[in-house]
Amino acid sequence: MKCDSCGAPVENGKCTYCGKSFENSGSEKQFNETVRVNNTVNSYTQPQLQPKPKPKIPFWKKTWFVVLICVFMPYIGVFLLWAAKKPLNIFARIIITIVLVFYLKGVFASINEEESGNQNENKSVWSEYYTDIDDFEYYIDGNEIFLTDYNSNQKKVRINSSYEIDGNTYNVVSLDGVFTLDKVTSVIIPEGVRSVAANEFNGCKVKFLYLPSTLEDIGRDSFWGYFHDVEKIYYGGSEEQWNQLCTVERAEVEVKQIIYDANPDDLK
Repeated sequence: MKCDSCGAPVENGKCTYCGKSFENSGSEKQFNETVRVNNTVNSYTQPQLQPKPKPKIPFWKKTWFVVLICVFMPYIGVFLLWAAKKPLNIFARIIITIVLVFYLKGVFASINEEESGNQNENKSVWSEYYTDIDDFEYYIDGNEIFLTDYNSNQKKVRINSSYEIDGNTYNVVSLDGVFTLDKVTSVIIPEGVRSVAANEFNGCKVKFLYLPSTLEDIGRDSFWGYFHDVEKIYYGGSEEQWNQLCTVERAEVEVKQIIYDANPDDLK
């Protein structure tokens, strides 16, 4: 409280400057009450300051998500690195981008090499694998198999010299019209086969053929008349053996080239 005459502070009911006395008539009490009320009003009227909420970060900008994409989908990860600005250090971002680019180049080069290898393999006119015995109809006599028909759509055929059936091994010795009217492009008849039917290649349009040196019986000379526009015949025996097997004139065999002393394992 202040003195209403000189404005000096009032202590113990008396002005500290001019000495004027003040009875405790309620003025000081009223003053104190006014101060208390004002303080109370101020406490209600002044708003409380609330902390600002942190902005929500989209999941695709979170570090864990960017790292995950870089590992499993690096081509998208490169984009996210810069869109999400992760890491914040631009030099670190550049280094990671370069690493991912070189990694992608290596992956694509490997894929192209594998596709090229598959294409080269597919360009081979010969089957890389032996044709399964289930692709043929056959009968067994003793320990020998006689093939009678071909039931697969595969155009490249490589007959194995023997097959295991029910735990027993049987040698392939004869073909009896197996490929008649079946469209095949290449056939390897294995060493050990002794006979083939005269109409074996009737209407099959074979282009590449391997005949074994063990072949003894081709039915009759009409066997050669069923070849049309054949590219190559590989024969496992010598030219002398061939002349004993093929008794017709060379001009009567429609094949561009006959190769003697051939090895079926060397055919590419």
